[in-house]
Amino acid sequence: AYFAQMLNQTGGLAPLDYVRQLEAMIGQNVLRGSSLDAQAQALQPSMLVIVDRDDEMVRPEPAVEFARAAGVALLELRSGCGHMVTACAGGTIAATAAAFLQQ
Repeated sequence: AYFAQMLNQTGGLAPLDYVRQLEAMIGQNVLRGSSLDAQAQALQPSMLVIVDRDDEMVRPEPAVEFARAAGVALLELRSGCGHMVTACAGGTIAATAAAFLQQ
């Protein structure tokens, strides 16, 4: 039921297209051989990192580690909706993002 709902929310994305998108995301490596701490310090970003601890499609741990290493704002949610967190916690995300942008 969850997968059918997700396909409906993505406009009926074909299963093979969905698989290819997942493979593309999994293949990303922003560290390119350096450490997470080195990248975080080199970038000196001003950003808000938003993760859902219930996400089973994209592991939230690397984003959390990066946010902590870079010392940037972090919103950790447990919505029960996983990767579709915006559908369940959109109000919280919008309010947090608005407050972040006002800084």
